[in-house]
Amino acid sequence: MEYSEDERFCQAAVRCRFIDLAKVAEATQIQSLERNEGQAPRTIERILLERGLVTEGRARLIRLADDFRKKNGGSARIIGPYRILGRIGCGGMGSVMRAVDTRDGRLAAVKILNRTDNPLSRERFGREARALVSLSHPNIVKGLEAGEAGDVAYFAMEYVEGKTLGDRLIQEKRLPEKDALRIAFQVAQALECARRGKLVHRDVKPENILLTHDGSAKLCDLGLARPLFDGSDITEIGITLGTPNYISPEQARGAQDLDSRSDIYSLGITLYHALVGEPPFDGSSAGVVISMHLTQEVPSPRSRRPELSPLTDAVVIKMTKKKRSQRQPTPAILAQELHRALVSAGP
Repeated sequence: MEYSEDERFCQAAVRCRFIDLAKVAEATQIQSLERNEGQAPRTIERILLERGLVTEGRARLIRLADDFRKKNGGSARIIGPYRILGRIGCGGMGSVMRAVDTRDGRLAAVKILNRTDNPLSRERFGREARALVSLSHPNIVKGLEAGEAGDVAYFAMEYVEGKTLGDRLIQEKRLPEKDALRIAFQVAQALECARRGKLVHRDVKPENILLTHDGSAKLCDLGLARPLFDGSDITEIGITLGTPNYISPEQARGAQDLDSRSDIYSLGITLYHALVGEPPFDGSSAGVVISMHLTQEVPSPRSRRPELSPLTDAVVIKMTKKKRSQRQPTPAILAQELHRALVSAGP
């Protein structure tokens, strides 16, 4: 091969089962012909891409796998049946890694629990896995399986290429009205699936909404989800789970009888953010923001962005009522209202 990076790229690609040795040989032969004809030979990666033998997305993952191997001084890490390619992100409970299933070559996102002896953490982690695996909806990131490898607990989810709504808001600040409504409509459908599965998400926010390249929205990270009225309380005393900017008043009060209307409130705040460019409440601390959710009415989105349609404004105001009895009673009804607003919104 012409370049040492070619060899590393091919080794990582074959190891991840994205290409086979026949494709490597084909690309290497093309490279040799180019060199013999006096041309500056293309890299193996470029040849594979231009001949359609590997996609841009998989090429990025192959490079990540090679980087991960070099940084760790050896082979990529194996957890259960999954070969780790690189890190996607991390949170309080653990890390999420890109991985490939060695059994069939399927890409996956694998969440790995931080090493801990805390039984509450393991219970929450196990509940997230069970919640995801039990749900099946095109607007929910699908859970694949859960397991343990030695003392490491993990569960695998479908791998979704794209970015989060939070990423898009950082780039664009706010979205066109129809785009924001379309995303909220899809998330409402996902929440209805969760409701029928007797689950409350409890952390709906822009960072937990994945946007795929084909325009679909997928709700992810059911790490705080739990069965409706299950009588359990695995949060530590004095700690309210959720994200302050998007938390519902009843969740902020520590209510134990949360239902899907709490998720509707959080989605309403998320939709407000997408339409206006920032959440309705801001403060010097999480406590100040939570106090605002408890005591202040969410302002009309049209007061901040007058060109919004009256119907969109009314839907958001209803979603974010302080009393949950005044919100849409179910995500299914909310989805209907969002659809009507979407149809009536301007270009």
